[in-house]
Amino acid sequence: MRQRKLVNSFNSAIEGFFYVVKTQKNMRLHFLAAVMILLLAIYLHISTEQVMILCCAISLVLIFEMLNTAIEHIIDMLTETFHPMARIIKDVSAGAVLLSAVNAFIVG
Repeated sequence: MRQRKLVNSFNSAIEGFFYVVKTQKNMRLHFLAAVMILLLAIYLHISTEQVMILCCAISLVLIFEMLNTAIEHIIDMLTETFHPMARIIKDVSAGAVLLSAVNAFIVG
């Protein structure tokens, strides 16, 4: 029974990842950039340590993009009309994505 719950958890996580990839243009752009950067790193024979650092930076961008999507959906679900605080929350969340992308650019 416990193994079944674990499988269900992984399935839900995978569905969540693909939902964001399918519905969010920025996630698709980040994901495409990540693949291209990793392929370039392989082509340039970047050291294993440097690839690991790249993977950490790339992962942060993708994670923050997913969290941003979740936060935006929560705000949309909770607010029926425009609220200035909802806008601020969404902007702060998007700012976290931007900061992680700038960090990844600097690292890469």
